[in-house]
Amino acid sequence: MRELALHILDLAENSTRAGASLVEIEIDESRRDDRLLVSIRDNGRGFESGLKLDDAFFSSKEGKRFGLGIPLLRQAAEACEGSLRVESSPGMGTTVEAEFRLSHIDLMPMGNLGATLSALVCGSPEAEFVLRRRRGADEYVFDTRRLRDELEGMPLNVPQVLQYIKENVNEGASRRNGR
Repeated sequence: MRELALHILDLAENSTRAGASLVEIEIDESRRDDRLLVSIRDNGRGFESGLKLDDAFFSSKEGKRFGLGIPLLRQAAEACEGSLRVESSPGMGTTVEAEFRLSHIDLMPMGNLGATLSALVCGSPEAEFVLRRRRGADEYVFDTRRLRDELEGMPLNVPQVLQYIKENVNEGASRRNGR
């Protein structure tokens, strides 16, 4: 994967496959601390400790022989002097946090967060997604629960709404200092 947004998409899709009704994505960029933190937290099934998360040839998903998401994200984080942490509890959900040195030459570009959120909503229209992107003191939040309230029952996975999500997230997540 060549963009962080694709790692986010992969992990968030895993969350919905694990029965999550809420997936929270946080991206915290701190130039002062030279750190980028990407966190995906869900309320899905979770899993027992001891799973072989770093084994690319193991997957907990039935019928799937490969589990590349976590190993690839760990490799990307460690290549940028960062780390990856996974916490999960059966019945309580899972949190994946990847930390990167922001100024590292090998840090992947963020990629298209709008397309990522749009694809997530399209693929799992019943789930709720929250994206928080912080850059220093600036924060952008996209929350499908608020969008559902505004749309008064219109499905989120219709083309016009998906296009709105893509454009709104791309504009809001790239904005700095309220501009």
